[in-house]
Amino acid sequence: PISVCSEPQTVRAGLRLAAGDRPFVIFTLLLMGFWFMWVQLSIAMPLEIRALTGQDSSVGLMFTISAVLAIVLQTPALRLTERHFQPMATIILGVISMALGMGLIGLGHGLVAFYGGLFFFSLGTVLAMPNAQTVTAEMSDDRARGAYFGVNSLAMAVGGGLGHILGGTLVDVAAARGTPALPWLVFAGTGVLTAVGLALFYWQRNRPPALRLMQHPG
Repeated sequence: PISVCSEPQTVRAGLRLAAGDRPFVIFTLLLMGFWFMWVQLSIAMPLEIRALTGQDSSVGLMFTISAVLAIVLQTPALRLTERHFQPMATIILGVISMALGMGLIGLGHGLVAFYGGLFFFSLGTVLAMPNAQTVTAEMSDDRARGAYFGVNSLAMAVGGGLGHILGGTLVDVAAARGTPALPWLVFAGTGVLTAVGLALFYWQRNRPPALRLMQHPG
């Protein structure tokens, strides 16, 4: 009876600990932008490739190419960035790469631009996603690691949910207004804002000691 009663209290305490961790909550909110872009792989991108080719089979080919790119790029890309960047910096690079891919799709208006954009999008995904898990683990309190990951999953739930709703809506609006680049510029802009937010967050947490002394000479 004691263990059954104490377990919910422990879970609640862990959730309170995670929700009260201001830097961690900010990081979680910023990740919503990443997930907003990520879900476009299953929303806006299939609609775009179908519109470009006029063939339903092109959607399956797109998913196949995306999976192959993820497998081929993941190991060398992560090994390279691990040698030169901290996990948070790699997330920023990944989000920038995803935004670049979105921009290419929106401004290129063709299959070459689409698959070029898909390349940068896939590269960004394999850089950002595993490092987001790493940073979450690093920021977690050892007493409530599971609760921290649970709270962090809200970024995927909220950001991904908004991405599903707004992604399809933006594609429909763009088609009705004859502005095909509109959704992709919104997606790319979301990525740029997310990268800037993460960069500021990273800077605040990792300012050089010399700069801190200049700001607080006393």
